[in-house]
Amino acid sequence: TVSAVSLTTQFNNYLTTNSIKATASVNSSGRLEIRSTETGTDARLSITAANGSLAPLGLISGQNSTGSSGTAAVLIGDTNDSQKAVGFTFAAGMSISITDGNGASSGLITLADGTVTGASNSFTMSKASITAQINASALSTTDVTYAFDAGNRLDFMTRSAGKDSRMVFSTNTIAGGQTAAQQVTNGVGTLGVNFNQAVQGDGQNEFRVHVADRALNFQIGANQSQTIKFSVINTSSEALGLKGLDITNMKSATRALSSIDNAVQMISSERSKLGSLQNRLNSTINNLTVTTTNLQSTESKIRDVDVAMETVEFTRNQILLQAGTGQLAQAKALPQQALQLLG
Repeated sequence: TVSAVSLTTQFNNYLTTNSIKATASVNSSGRLEIRSTETGTDARLSITAANGSLAPLGLISGQNSTGSSGTAAVLIGDTNDSQKAVGFTFAAGMSISITDGNGASSGLITLADGTVTGASNSFTMSKASITAQINASALSTTDVTYAFDAGNRLDFMTRSAGKDSRMVFSTNTIAGGQTAAQQVTNGVGTLGVNFNQAVQGDGQNEFRVHVADRALNFQIGANQSQTIKFSVINTSSEALGLKGLDITNMKSATRALSSIDNAVQMISSERSKLGSLQNRLNSTINNLTVTTTNLQSTESKIRDVDVAMETVEFTRNQILLQAGTGQLAQAKALPQQALQLLG
């Protein structure tokens, strides 16, 4: 039984040595993939078993592939998790430890067979055995986790993201076993991992993006753009970084306290912002109340002026009407006086 790293290394060494224009890799589905480095109908690949069967790789002896316009020739095998057993052959036992950015350590993780005593005695461990050894350590109390991907490659990653994430690998000398440098070579050749390095994250932490504008906009004046706009942050436990806190041990509880402190600071900052907004709104309400009072007073004065003007106009019209009536009465009396004289 061989690992995916060992398998692709053997293929690529053979292809390079024999000047074959192709490369071997394990694709995202965990399948062995031999791909020509040329494209077009001239790109051809064929594979034949010199002895034995290619069935364990998911290939058939005599199988061939031809490329097309813009496409390379590809032979795809089957080396994913459907295989019943996956084994990793070590040149000798290994003892490693992993430390996260907070200083929490996994302690010693020993990858060795109980019968191995010398520095050159090789042995094979199954994926299940490696998993059991790692799970038996204190790795779960750190920020580092691990997984076997679709190609049965052992991957280590941090639970946190961004430039503050970090993990440090180190080897430990085993009595009667290989030195630290030899273990590094052993780890790279077997698992494809350099266990004498520090890996630092980069970029910013994960963040939420609000696609819709959820800000509230209050009109506080009579004119355009006289508004107050504000919004409230997402205060869910997940957004505050409080989801899934681990307080089962002292180191985890210490990290949890840091997350809680950050959440408290965020909420305090938001409360301060809302308090400032409340003060601005109260001041605006007072100003609007004064403005309303002044407006009502001015309107009352305008109404008083209008009533006086209408009263003067009415009085003038009354005087004119009474004067016209008097003149008409006098004009009507003249004929009557003339008739009386004639009579």
